[in-house]
Amino acid sequence: MSDTAPRHLRALGEIPVSELRHIGPKRTEALASLGLDTVFDLLTLYPRRYIDRTHRVDLTDLMAGDEAAVYGEVKSSTSRRTRQGKSLVDVNVVDNGETMKIAFFNQPWRAAQLVAGVQAIFFGKVSDFRGARQMTNPVVDVVVGASGEERDASRVGGIIALYPASGKAGVTSWEMGGFIEESLKRSGPLLDPLDEDLRRDHSLVDRTAAFWGIHLPADMSEVPPARRRLVFDEFLRLQLLLALRRRRLEENSSGVRHPFDEHDLDVSPGSLSHDGSALVRQFLAAHRFALTGAQRRVLREIGVDMASPLPMHRLLQGDVGSGKTVVALATLLMSIDGGRQGALMAPTEVLAEQHAAALRADVSGLRVADPAVLGAEREVVVQLLTGRVKGKERQAILNGLINGGVDIVVGTHALLTDDVRFRSLGAVV
Repeated sequence: MSDTAPRHLRALGEIPVSELRHIGPKRTEALASLGLDTVFDLLTLYPRRYIDRTHRVDLTDLMAGDEAAVYGEVKSSTSRRTRQGKSLVDVNVVDNGETMKIAFFNQPWRAAQLVAGVQAIFFGKVSDFRGARQMTNPVVDVVVGASGEERDASRVGGIIALYPASGKAGVTSWEMGGFIEESLKRSGPLLDPLDEDLRRDHSLVDRTAAFWGIHLPADMSEVPPARRRLVFDEFLRLQLLLALRRRRLEENSSGVRHPFDEHDLDVSPGSLSHDGSALVRQFLAAHRFALTGAQRRVLREIGVDMASPLPMHRLLQGDVGSGKTVVALATLLMSIDGGRQGALMAPTEVLAEQHAAALRADVSGLRVADPAVLGAEREVVVQLLTGRVKGKERQAILNGLINGGVDIVVGTHALLTDDVRFRSLGAVV
């Protein structure tokens, strides 16, 4: 990897980790087992937490009950069995002349990991055992192995980023940090898709500073702006993917045209309507509240989409009580006006039951044509389908969805099972 012009972040996805120093075939295989095949994979493996050694904790200051991260060197370790048959590994750790005992129960492999000379970070709660401070089964991050190999001893005295390590793969957090540090140094500046004005408007650091700040902060104050920029990039990437997906759908897919007349929205409670009016108009005329300006505007936009042959994908946002459910029901009624069915999925059974009850009350009195019944028309049918609905009741609802006897189904993720089929589904909320 060269250190010249800024490079695209995606280009790092084409550089295998084997091009880095200290990564031979065994380390390449170990990293691959963790899903880390490229330099891009390493740079996007973010620290899970940090140890700020610039504000080091003196062992003499620790009290029973404190939760702390202690950096120390293993002076000795022993293993034995307790009277209850449990394995016990006792480790003596020293830091700046002060010692602490670390006890590991039912973790016999710690004896081989924490031999004399190993430097590690122990994170846990301090307890008092026979008048001495002790940690029991803390989280351990090995920093320097028994061989004493480390690429940059100065890192021990600053802010240490701790990465997800794997004992099975044999890669320590310290090694991971070294690989990532080399990746940053050899990658050079990264091309930023956001120009300076946009970064300034959104108070964002540049991409290169973000990666250095998240992995190798000189001060803990660099971490929040770095994380904020990387989170922004994740959301931007997601939104771009969704926008591209929607564009491809619009170019290559065909949707269902639903009848829509925007004048049907210009009614107020108590307005005259007749059985031949659109269901949306009948519903709004009988509703106890008039549409707000925002509701009318959103429904007009939805109606235009519904009348289009292209698939509609919309996200409706609004505060609690702003009337999103009314907009959703009006959308479903547009679908029914077009001779199709609607589905509304809620995240919980309680919410699904509440929506079903509210929708049944709202559509009461609305009628649709149905040649399968006497008089060739019936009331709009709303059914509830959740995991609690079983046996004959569930089968009756499934049959109604297939033959068109159910107009709107409200449910949870139970709607996504293979046996739920519709005669003609027109809108999903």
